[in-house]
Amino acid sequence: MRHRGGWSIAFHDKDGVYRKRALGTDDYTVAKARAPQRWKEIQKPKSGLVAALYQAYLEELEERGKSSSRQRDAWKRLAPVFAPLEPTDVTRKVCHAYVEQRRDGGASRATIHTELLYLRAALRSAERAGLLTKAPHITLPDRGAPASRHLTRDQFRLLLDGCCAPHIRLYMQIAIATAARPSAILDLQWDQVDFELKRIDLNPPGRAQTSKRRPIVPINDKLLGVLWEARQGAISAYVIEYGGGRVQSIKSAFASASARSGVKATPYSLRHTAAVWMAEAGVRMSVISQYMGHTSTSVTERTYARYSPDYLQDAAAALDY
Repeated sequence: MRHRGGWSIAFHDKDGVYRKRALGTDDYTVAKARAPQRWKEIQKPKSGLVAALYQAYLEELEERGKSSSRQRDAWKRLAPVFAPLEPTDVTRKVCHAYVEQRRDGGASRATIHTELLYLRAALRSAERAGLLTKAPHITLPDRGAPASRHLTRDQFRLLLDGCCAPHIRLYMQIAIATAARPSAILDLQWDQVDFELKRIDLNPPGRAQTSKRRPIVPINDKLLGVLWEARQGAISAYVIEYGGGRVQSIKSAFASASARSGVKATPYSLRHTAAVWMAEAGVRMSVISQYMGHTSTSVTERTYARYSPDYLQDAAAALDY
């Protein structure tokens, strides 16, 4: 069946609950070829190992219409340590060893924190589904102080110049103009882009809003021209496409553009950059909060208020003599 722009297997599980499992393609011929093997995997009894429980978590996310790209990326790091373990083997000592191993490999505390956060979510999901009696406690490291990773306009232009592939350049131009999360941009389809009203609905049809809200944002004049040109040459339903198909992850291509340009940046740093630019232009924190889909203005103020030209000016003026 068609589901969220691709093909899926639809079935009722042993409890009579209607389920869908993605086949990872929007090409019917490819989907038809993959379906038999995917069906065998679905029918295979789930083991109690962390690997199987994490896979079930990924499937649950996709079934609910949520992106699982970041969780899949995290699993590439988590798997060597946690995949062969029983949940009862996931102890404080194991978590601490994982943190030290990742730190030795150069990963930041914030990255390690996020990876273990996804592991905790997967095991708690297994508990709710009845696959576990009790999810083990996952010891999370301190995230550390947030780094300032925003780019200047000159740096952003250099980064754009480092793009060899059109889809990477388009991704960057959308990211800086919408302040959207990477997953929202990769999920974006053309029917969410309203050229007449000049706005983008970042939340696709059928997706329930979560704490990571996806707002409706206006399209500025520069992005409007970029999107119009991209629409004329579009092959698939997805705005960010490569080879006629959906792009699942932008990280590798983005890293290559970053290396070529000499500008250190990540896909997420463009969201941060957009917020800083708005703050520097004097845009109110409440407006920036809505633009970014924050659930609370306090989150926006805590991170971006210091970039505003009026930041603490009234307090400083009160101390004049």
